[in-house]
Amino acid sequence: MQVQSPVLTQHVQVSIVFTDAGRCDLTSRASLWGLGGVVAEKRVNNDCVADLGRVPEGTYHLSVTGQSFSRLDTDSVRIESSAAEHLEVKVRRTDSLQETNGVRSASLVEVTNLGIPVRARREFDKGVEFMTRHNWQKAIEKLNRAIAIYPGYSGAYNNLGVVYGQLGERDQETSALESAIRLNDHFAPAYVNLARVNITADHFPEAERLLNQASNCDPRDATTLVLLSYVEFKDGHFEDVIATARRAHALPQPHAFVHWMAARALAPKSNRRDELTTELRLFLQEEPSGARADEARHELAVLDNSTR
Repeated sequence: MQVQSPVLTQHVQVSIVFTDAGRCDLTSRASLWGLGGVVAEKRVNNDCVADLGRVPEGTYHLSVTGQSFSRLDTDSVRIESSAAEHLEVKVRRTDSLQETNGVRSASLVEVTNLGIPVRARREFDKGVEFMTRHNWQKAIEKLNRAIAIYPGYSGAYNNLGVVYGQLGERDQETSALESAIRLNDHFAPAYVNLARVNITADHFPEAERLLNQASNCDPRDATTLVLLSYVEFKDGHFEDVIATARRAHALPQPHAFVHWMAARALAPKSNRRDELTTELRLFLQEEPSGARADEARHELAVLDNSTR
């Protein structure tokens, strides 16, 4: 009889600290990526800490995202089982994003808020204030008041979804985000938020549909393309993964992970070794160290030897 060795694990927490010492962006998430994709992902809690739970020993890649700052990716992170691991990531808010509106694009907020009654806007702002204080029930109360005054308030529904997500109330989170999209079908952040719900539930086809819609609304958002490449791979849509990597590479700040996913999609295709080599080299330019980088170099060496 075979006896399986126990998997050594580590409790991992990630603190997100803003360099301007301002209030936490409660839409912030921390994601830990392994060779096979996302290992753990959580929104921050009341203390701006994302509790990722117990994670197997190994080398990972950490990324943090939020609606008030650009995506930040760390170098490789080694998780050991000897003691609890608490990681701290410092981020700088992006001036062009409006933290208090719960949406990603300043221009989108301006268009969305046209015609919103002053009373509804005041209740919305109070809801955001309670979110920053981590008073979720009061935030729900104020956001619902904003919606009662102005039923077409898609931004309020989006923020309501964020609050319900903090409380772990998935059905209500989903319902609120679906309402935000129904009211504004060009509201990219709500599509991304809803896609994350589906990723957590392993509903990858629906997540892929939502992320494609988000990308159509905001084609220059690299975070959307990173998530899209992952769900396309999980759905077995390998040609789409490759196309998504090329789209991401055309952005000012392409993300290494999309090239890694493209390489995984190309690896079984023996007649496309040149493309595989290109994706591996692009990946190494953006992520030169860590376990994935070591594997990429090994793959390149094997490819090089096979062509001699």
